[in-house]
Amino acid sequence: MSDANTPIKDLPNLGRACEEWFARIGIHTKGDIEKIGIVRLYAMMKEIKPNASIVLLWALFGAMNDMRFDEVPDEIKEKLRAQLAAL
Repeated sequence: MSDANTPIKDLPNLGRACEEWFARIGIHTKGDIEKIGIVRLYAMMKEIKPNASIVLLWALFGAMNDMRFDEVPDEIKEKLRAQLAAL
């Protein structure tokens, strides 16, 4: 289980590439992600990396909930899509 000080690269579904991308906007730990929120972080990443897939949003959800990105339930995916659309 991870805590707020866990580096990005040590979270499930995320690795060095995400760590480098997120560092560009000052996100370095799980706690940083918690402060900004996964949907907002995903939207910010889409601005920086327009080719970022929606799977990154599932990966972020999984990272925060200690689950694999491909285990995120469809109802959660729909809620995340709705939150993204509301931004």
